[in-house]
Amino acid sequence: AYELLIGLVGSEMCIRDSNRAFYKFELNQKIEYVNLGYEKLGISCILSIYKLINKYKPDVVHMHLSNVPILCLFAILFLRTSEYVVTCHNQCESELNYSKLPFIKKWLFRLGLYKMIAISDANAESIHRCYGKMPNALIYNGRKSVSVSTELSKVKNEIRSFCRSDNTVVFLNIARYAPQKNHKRLIRCFNKFIESGYDAILLIIGSDFNSKSGLELQTAACNSIFFLGQKHNISDYLSLSDIFVLSSDFEGMPITLIEALANACVPVGTPVSGIIDVVEDLSLIHISEPTRPISIS
Repeated sequence: AYELLIGLVGSEMCIRDSNRAFYKFELNQKIEYVNLGYEKLGISCILSIYKLINKYKPDVVHMHLSNVPILCLFAILFLRTSEYVVTCHNQCESELNYSKLPFIKKWLFRLGLYKMIAISDANAESIHRCYGKMPNALIYNGRKSVSVSTELSKVKNEIRSFCRSDNTVVFLNIARYAPQKNHKRLIRCFNKFIESGYDAILLIIGSDFNSKSGLELQTAACNSIFFLGQKHNISDYLSLSDIFVLSSDFEGMPITLIEALANACVPVGTPVSGIIDVVEDLSLIHISEPTRPISIS
């Protein structure tokens, strides 16, 4: 048996060589990579996916992100020799708000035309609330063993160049620029933190900050906040940081949170799915309400 992975990256199908293709470099050489090359989604994209699935006739079609089941609609309805599985990566209440034709997703799931996988306990409960049906399985999100790279010394010097003293506290955020991640809240909060006289810096790693609103956000950031772009040696930065900060409005089970804990980097964040699942004793971490500024003092 083999699995055909169909993922939506921005407005294109499958992983492609772009700023968002973060995990392309971790693909095994035995995995065939297909780029459909669509800049806009529409009926032609749905038909192309149908033809692709019909060509490969996979045992499993594994779908990710909120709109992919809609793009696989024809295949789900008419190519029934494959098993269709959706992994839900966020809280359903918020994910459905970003979905196109959410009632179709609910209809397909309730009829059993695809299976739903949850990645955390809170995520599973969210699926039940929104779809009126429990997920078919709960598979906790995970990450292969993390380790520092040969770039560790270079990263150490880079971070040291940002610090104002030997006592500077290093905060690290790892997230693409997207409304869900609520970087505006993070920047506003950290600006106030620095205004209060704390010796700290915030490093932000992630893509898509070159958009118009992303550039405006960078302009609003104080001089203790550094935007580093996309990185592939995440463990180097986590191992050299004091605090990992997550300002999201909603999550499923963030890989970055798992990586932070694996590198003994203390998490600070909003009590969304992920943090409340992976940390049993919430007194061990710092929590802020998702609708209020994160408290990091």
